[in-house]
Amino acid sequence: MPSAIELLWLVCIAHVWSRGTIFKWIRTHGPKPWIALADCPLCAGWWIGMIGHVAFLLAPTLILWLGTASLVATASMVVYCAIRRL
Repeated sequence: MPSAIELLWLVCIAHVWSRGTIFKWIRTHGPKPWIALADCPLCAGWWIGMIGHVAFLLAPTLILWLGTASLVATASMVVYCAIRRL
């Protein structure tokens, strides 16, 4: 069973993957089935959740790094949006 912190990290990784402009080129280039899978937040979240949980079991340090970076990116996006609304 995944821990709460693992779930938080995986959700943040999925968020950065599916909405981050850093990965936009990867998500939008390639065969149509790839684009449909990679550019859909629901699909990407499912695959990242499944593969990420296995990766967490095999290489927890990797998920720690990716998860922490994605958590900071997601939090900075929240702060940015909050400041823009003010």
